[in-house]
Amino acid sequence: MSDIAGTVKRENAVGRLSAQEAAECAAYAEDYVGYLGIAKTERRAYAEAVRRIEAVGFRELSTFETLKPGDKVYRGYHGKTLMAAVIGQEPVANGINVIGGHTDAPRIDLKPVPICEKGGLAYFDTHYYGGIKKFHWLVHPLALYGVIVKPDGTKVEVAIGDEPGDPVFQITDILPHFGAEQSGKKVSEAFDPEDMDVLIGSAPEPGADKDVKETVKRNILRLLAERYGVTEEDFLSAELELVPAGMPRDLGLDRSMITGYGHDDRVCA
Repeated sequence: MSDIAGTVKRENAVGRLSAQEAAECAAYAEDYVGYLGIAKTERRAYAEAVRRIEAVGFRELSTFETLKPGDKVYRGYHGKTLMAAVIGQEPVANGINVIGGHTDAPRIDLKPVPICEKGGLAYFDTHYYGGIKKFHWLVHPLALYGVIVKPDGTKVEVAIGDEPGDPVFQITDILPHFGAEQSGKKVSEAFDPEDMDVLIGSAPEPGADKDVKETVKRNILRLLAERYGVTEEDFLSAELELVPAGMPRDLGLDRSMITGYGHDDRVCA
């Protein structure tokens, strides 16, 4: 069959690359995969972006007394939004070139008072952010990232789940042979977001009296106090997010693709 006049022929660009171009493309992609593994939240994306632009000569705007053509400047906002610029030769009135991107991605956020105990198990009470397919987040290992601000203003960075030996967290689901009712529902109705609590522990506080309630929750609070020096009240001034645990990987036997959390969102940044 002959081609239809006016249609666009789509070809795989990889086949047209020279050996040098293919090597440059692979190196760029490898660097991007490294960025993707670090930048799992907006705050981490911001910090990594600042590190990278400072390495090529950008400086914080407040360090300049005056600006001249060629100066590389940046300004951050609350550790989550970054603006960088190279000062041009012509007045701003003549126009500027702007490139924008976003670094947020669907995730599971902790509520302000998140730790609860139900049925002898401890959970994080959560709500989701972004357009998620809820069933994608069930029974997958999750990592916890974020910051807790203590009453004295001290910021405590939290990162649990991606380092070797770290524990992970999980949203549980009903077993298939008990899930006939769930299977008969529409996907949009089968998974209630209010049931997407994240399992974080099952061991009671060591030495707890049998009459003491919520000993599993008490044990979780004890562990958090030991590791981070925080209390339950400190969670009121925290920003904590759960994201899929694990690093981005090459996809396919030919390693021609990338799979990893946030890829669809952060590729634009």
